Amino acid sequence: VSKVLGVLKDTKRTEAVAAEGDRYGIVAVRDLLGVNQPERTKVESIWNQVGYVTPSTSVLETTDLILGNGVSAVRLVDGSEVRLVSQQDILDALMDVGDLKKTSAKSIMTSPVLTMEEDSPIAQIRRTMMDKNYSFIPVTEDGKLAGMVTAEEIVNTFVTTASKTTRGDRSGQKVTRFPGQANAIMNRQPLTVPTTASAMDVIKGMVSRG
Repeated sequence: VSKVLGVLKDTKRTEAVAAEGDRYGIVAVRDLLGVNQPERTKVESIWNQVGYVTPSTSVLETTDLILGNGVSAVRLVDGSEVRLVSQQDILDALMDVGDLKKTSAKSIMTSPVLTMEEDSPIAQIRRTMMDKNYSFIPVTEDGKLAGMVTAEEIVNTFVTTASKTTRGDRSGQKVTRFPGQANAIMNRQPLTVPTTASAMDVIKGMVSRG
């Protein structure tokens, strides 16, 4: 897993294709939230095997595969070459779909949204992400959006730097040391759009943020 952590950090991606012999899997940043010993954890213990797509697979079919399996990417197999199609790649493709300018962001948004307070423990946020398979959680202060905590930030802050055995907070284990509160690692300028924005406005904002 330590090698995967290095690749993700170097490429600034949030998912990667991992291989073990003739087996392949997808590892996303949020899959690394439960890793306490990166150098000792085998990648196949955390990867997701959800099939693959080919160059002839449509964007819609690829999206269905990703959403249907609760993952952020799938393998693209082209002969002997194995690549990756991620949610970010799909967003890039949707930039060419003009009809999305006619779709309101409000009509497709998720509501209500799970949030945490600014003083929520990072360990609690991590646990919630793992339980609900979330990659990010909005942070509020006095009922207003104050920032966003991402799985990527938690992994980069705590898991990537782990150089010795740490203790996890999963059932049957001792409590992990993920010190601090949400306000210590949250992004204080998350992407926001007005309720009058179109789906295309949201996509453009997400693409520009990477």
